[in-house]
Amino acid sequence: MIINKPVWLDLYRSLCLDNDKVEGNLYRLFYEETHEGKDMDEYKALLEKATDEIVSKMDQQMTINILAWVDWIVWLQAKI
Repeated sequence: MIINKPVWLDLYRSLCLDNDKVEGNLYRLFYEETHEGKDMDEYKALLEKATDEIVSKMDQQMTINILAWVDWIVWLQAKI
């Protein structure tokens, strides 16, 4: 069975919510696909991409926050 990698991750996440038990069939499929966990390159790449996107969003928000502070300071100085 071949499933798109992001779909796999979404499926795993959905099954894990409020669940502390291992889903045996999914574990076996993942274990087979990753050659007993030795070939994680595709999942590593997905994790790196997700991490990069999170960092990018955080950087964008930080920039927006800084610009808002600068605007506020300029406004405040104009009032003084």
